[in-house]
Amino acid sequence: MDKKVFLIGNAHLDPVWLWRKSEGLAEIKATFRSALDRMNEYPSYVFTAAATSYYQWIEASEPEMFEEIKRRVNEGRWVIGGGMWVQPDCNLPSGEAFARHMLYSQGFFLEKFGKIASFGYNVDSFGHNGMMPQLLKHGGMDSYVYMRPDDWENPSLPFGLSFWESPDGSRVLAYRIPLGYGDNGFSEEEYPDLAGLDQYTAKVRYFLKASGKAGIPLMSFYGVGNHGGGPTVRHLDALEKEIAARGGEVLYSGPEEYFDYVRKTVDPDQIPVVKTDLQHHASGCYAANSQLKKRNRVAENLLVSAEKFDWLGAKLTGAAQHTAQLKAAWEKVLFNQFHDILGSCSIRSAYDEAFDAFGSASDTAREIASFSLERISWRVNTVSLFSVPGKEDGARMFAGDGEGKPVVVFNPHSFPVRQSVNTSHVASGVCDSEGRSVPIQKVRAERTNGTDLFETMFTAEVPALGWATYYVYYRTPMEAPATAGVSAAACKLENSLVKIKFDRFTGAVTGYLDKTAGKDFAAGPMAVPLVIRDYENDTWSHRVFRFREQLGVFTDAEMKVIENGPIRATLRVTTRYNNSVLVQDFSLYEGRRELYVRCFLTFAEQLKILKLSFPAAVGGDTVTYSMPYGFIEKPADGCEENAHKWLDVSDENGLGLSLINDGRYSFDVLGRDIRMTAARGCGYADHFGCRDDLMEFQDQGEHFFHYILAPHETRDFARTVQMAAVLNSPLVLIPETHHAGPLATTGCAMEISAENVAASVIKAPEKGGGTVLRLYETAGRPVKARVKLRPAGLDCELDFGPQEIKTLLIDPRSGSYKEVNFIEM
Repeated sequence: MDKKVFLIGNAHLDPVWLWRKSEGLAEIKATFRSALDRMNEYPSYVFTAAATSYYQWIEASEPEMFEEIKRRVNEGRWVIGGGMWVQPDCNLPSGEAFARHMLYSQGFFLEKFGKIASFGYNVDSFGHNGMMPQLLKHGGMDSYVYMRPDDWENPSLPFGLSFWESPDGSRVLAYRIPLGYGDNGFSEEEYPDLAGLDQYTAKVRYFLKASGKAGIPLMSFYGVGNHGGGPTVRHLDALEKEIAARGGEVLYSGPEEYFDYVRKTVDPDQIPVVKTDLQHHASGCYAANSQLKKRNRVAENLLVSAEKFDWLGAKLTGAAQHTAQLKAAWEKVLFNQFHDILGSCSIRSAYDEAFDAFGSASDTAREIASFSLERISWRVNTVSLFSVPGKEDGARMFAGDGEGKPVVVFNPHSFPVRQSVNTSHVASGVCDSEGRSVPIQKVRAERTNGTDLFETMFTAEVPALGWATYYVYYRTPMEAPATAGVSAAACKLENSLVKIKFDRFTGAVTGYLDKTAGKDFAAGPMAVPLVIRDYENDTWSHRVFRFREQLGVFTDAEMKVIENGPIRATLRVTTRYNNSVLVQDFSLYEGRRELYVRCFLTFAEQLKILKLSFPAAVGGDTVTYSMPYGFIEKPADGCEENAHKWLDVSDENGLGLSLINDGRYSFDVLGRDIRMTAARGCGYADHFGCRDDLMEFQDQGEHFFHYILAPHETRDFARTVQMAAVLNSPLVLIPETHHAGPLATTGCAMEISAENVAASVIKAPEKGGGTVLRLYETAGRPVKARVKLRPAGLDCELDFGPQEIKTLLIDPRSGSYKEVNFIEM
């Protein structure tokens, strides 16, 4: 085919980076004004801009300018793109966060411009997760523009144009920008045929030659970026001459026109196909500012749970739903998923604003969830216990001494959950709604209030998307049922299923024997806190793909048994390195194989990384990393990789070990040695800077996080996904009083027949009535699942492919449904 170059005028706008949000928003206005002015001066010029939050800001602050933009969009000279709230980090947000980027952004575009973005546009993001093609398709987009990783970071990626396919088979046209999204200098040594040309003309000539050589049309991006600006008069004067001289070979355009042209003129069989994630760029950004990343995870989890409880409360109690408030909270989270914020390469003061935003979103979610759950619990018939033989005097006991205090425990998940919960006082016994005693354990409370130091833990069993009622007694003796037992000793945790040994000097896990499998899962000392050198690296860790140069290890272990059954046994291990202290509380529950670890870290290291090492006696040449709404298998080659709530190593027979977390994203596996980055003391916005004694460092101070080591005998990720979900969104306990009510003491709103299908979202639609239900396949195998959502009247069978996402819009009257995309269309 003939060579052809589409000129894409743009301005890369970082709303936050080396400046704070207020400066970035001001630059957005200036850049958009400049783009509109250039359109008045150059009648054919076309400008492309993504990031819906920028448009929202312009509409609110400068409505006259916004109306001018609308006119240019209608003319086809202003191209809206991206379909996301900002250009987010494309590795770290959750699957549902990506769905909300598209839901709220495309909804705004449709309302204001009468159309949605047809192409994704994340030109500066630091790599792209492998589920993105499916996410884009669900967001109404069939094409994608990106730039990173660069050629030298991943030379296996095709030049310019390719198809990109996710694990479920979803496919989009993708374009990797050669030579950047802005201006480039061309050295005479490297490009002698471009010598003597200005940089704008030289770039066009380069792409004309490359298009002819590759046999495909190409896009050439131009404009001043990062702090905004866009195409200038000098750009456009030079380009006007090239357009006039080239007779249709060069034209002003937007990416949408380019992709349409490709589909009409290029044989699909000539376009290479990429079937993996797009990595690696800025691997240090997976771990930088772990405190911010933990806040992001918490806010995402709280908002998803709050929406479910909000929906359930509306269905069961008639309360109005808080859709607008939840949307506003989500928008705060989405803005702070901008790649330079969540990727943590901005200035320190920018994170004061980001922490506030995540806190505001989390507070909104907590308040809505609390309101909804208390509406439901108030309507639970907690006095029904009095009809159980032996409990007839419950009203008198509660009135006199507070005995038999009801608590209602709620489960936000689409599967039943068995998990320990705590009441705030020391109890003599706890029974369920049938009057059956349940095991209890006295545990240390969070308070140090005189001699009032303890509270009571018991194990609750709660149906899917439901609740269960328990009754707490403070003085009445109650015989607890026998348990399978769990115990702690100076260097050992043991129950009926596993025996875990610790080294008395280092505090490391030296043995992890699964009694059923007859397998020790520890190949060497596990949970070892390693100190890794980070001195030569900038904040992004440009040109660095592995972090394994060890400087030292946390030592001088102190060990103490702090809990000893009957539900949980816990061994506290405290280790130190310089002025840093790591406390790991290793807990084993009765009847469970998993080792639960609660970490309290005081980190005081600069230009160093703390990694926890877990050499496993199982695994192979690959490791499976979770990603947004899915997972990916990659070589166990020691490269730093991003993952979400879990990773897994398994052998060919399915015997393996999962590592689950509640707020860490950076991992590497070399052979069978799993390492999780806990903290990284890099500088703020350190771009190979001239370091001095006034430089500020990230991750200094206190960190709180949890992880789970979960051995398994079959390679089925459905159970791992469930454990990760519960760790990140635990059961919620609401204290109550005795009262009659229309709701039973136990309720179950949902049932899914297949363990490997999970419901991630239950909410009101953004417009109209009904219910939005989002489900996804979690184990990588096709399945037919029967799904019941009782308050919505839904009872249906659905077929899922491996790692497939489905969104249903359920009719409020009939319970019938139709499949829709993320934007509920």
